[in-house]
Amino acid sequence: MTTDNSPDVFRALWQRQVNTSFTMEPIEIQKRFSRLRVKLRRRKHCLYFICFGASVFFAWWLIFTTPPIAVRIGFLLIILAMYFVAGQIWLDNRDRAKALENSGITGQTSCMDFYRAELVRQRDFHRGIWFWSRLLTLLPGLLLIGGWSAIELHGTKDGDAGVVILIATPILAVVGVWLNYRLSRKHQRQIDAIDAIKLDNESDHSMGA
Repeated sequence: MTTDNSPDVFRALWQRQVNTSFTMEPIEIQKRFSRLRVKLRRRKHCLYFICFGASVFFAWWLIFTTPPIAVRIGFLLIILAMYFVAGQIWLDNRDRAKALENSGITGQTSCMDFYRAELVRQRDFHRGIWFWSRLLTLLPGLLLIGGWSAIELHGTKDGDAGVVILIATPILAVVGVWLNYRLSRKHQRQIDAIDAIKLDNESDHSMGA
């Protein structure tokens, strides 16, 4: 089962969330989570397309051309990095599917907690080991190709292309760090908002008791 093809289970999860005293209504959480799912589905399709396209492109060069050994190693590293990124996307979708399935089976997860758990998963996807492992697997192949071309082919068009790669790679890495930091902070703010709602709710219950 996948998260993209389980609307009945997802709907049932929210229908079981009755008599909630949270200030954020379940229907609002459902809307927010639905929007998040659309973004994640687009991200999945986009990254799968990029990873597949890049793998085919560099595999073609490895099979049908005879570049120097350093460049061939760089191509291979890039292909492996593409598979690594695709693997992370697959794991992310698998974990989401399992969480949704378990919620449908147990009937114990509130919509607020389920939405928060997904936000935590996406926050962690854009920081820590998930993010840095993606970044560090993508850099070696590009830097190897760029460095070898800039040094060994200095003064040629391919050498100039190598210089461009050496300059562009760290710039793109910095941009990637910044974008992922923004996304992780955005998810963290949403998590903090949910925690504040739950804390207020607990305080209201304490005062009522």
